[in-house]
Amino acid sequence: MTSLHHALDAIRKADDALYAVPFPDGTEIVFRLPSYRKALQYSELISISKEDSQLSSHIYNYIFKSVCQDKFLANDSDMLPAGVPETVAKLVLLFSGVDESSLDYTETLLNSYRSRVNNVICTMKRCICKVFSGYKYHELDSLNYQQLIEVFVQAEKVLQDEGIISEEGLVIQRPEDSKQKDLDVGQMINKDIKEYNQFEHGGSSGQSLYDSPEYKSRLEQEKMRRMRQS
Repeated sequence: MTSLHHALDAIRKADDALYAVPFPDGTEIVFRLPSYRKALQYSELISISKEDSQLSSHIYNYIFKSVCQDKFLANDSDMLPAGVPETVAKLVLLFSGVDESSLDYTETLLNSYRSRVNNVICTMKRCICKVFSGYKYHELDSLNYQQLIEVFVQAEKVLQDEGIISEEGLVIQRPEDSKQKDLDVGQMINKDIKEYNQFEHGGSSGQSLYDSPEYKSRLEQEKMRRMRQS
């Protein structure tokens, strides 16, 4: 199973964020962050064991096994190039804000999240949480995009009816050089079919998949089969 497959499998099993780090030898490790409480405990253990390199190495390996999403690699970390488990464990502590660089990293992280605080999705999620208190901010990520939009529109309507926001509702702010494009789903599907057909035929023909001899032949065979059954 490839790193991509492990990442997809990890996404299927849980909802929290995934991280992936590539190494020069081609190895790519997919991992998740532990809770902040666990990260603090790991950090304390590393601090205590600084004078004992063997003990520190054992703790780093334990952290690696706890967060690595590829269970084969987690259980057989000795197969990895030297230093990989320790590097991943150190990244876990960094991304959890509990290592020696935590102040600098936290400042960078705060600025990053603040720069995105007024984007469309964050605005919609805040609006939903304000109107429907049963929703928690991060729980909204478990909704699909269609559901998120539907719930937001209901929340927006409540705020409009109460006079808290204008009837105009949420306005999408676009860059000055960006114009709204008319979305034609049918055209998009046909374009994909055409490109797929060109790929299948080595780019030699722009013929629609439905106009191809192979498709027409299969269609005739299916008609004959149904006629015999009737």
